[in-house]
Amino acid sequence: MKLLIVCAAGMSSSILVEKCVDAAKSKDKEIEVKAVSMEALDSEKGKWDVCLIGPQVRYMKEKIKNELEIPIEVCDMQAYALADGNKVLDQAEKLFYEQ
Repeated sequence: MKLLIVCAAGMSSSILVEKCVDAAKSKDKEIEVKAVSMEALDSEKGKWDVCLIGPQVRYMKEKIKNELEIPIEVCDMQAYALADGNKVLDQAEKLFYEQ
């Protein structure tokens, strides 16, 4: 699964990327994860299976969905704030398998 995480500046989500990769490794799952800012979004179309967006940019959900044309959800606020890689990975997998 290829997961794109979008946030306002890409800074806080970079920690979350590491936590998601660690969670996937602990479960023997392969995942590609990348965090980008809203400004870098246009170069990501066609590269990802699913997208989670940071709670701080939830108001941009439809714009991001229209631009990427993949399943998208707002990342669970608590999981995002705590950089809980397991919960975020679970949310991404659920979104991926519901396609």
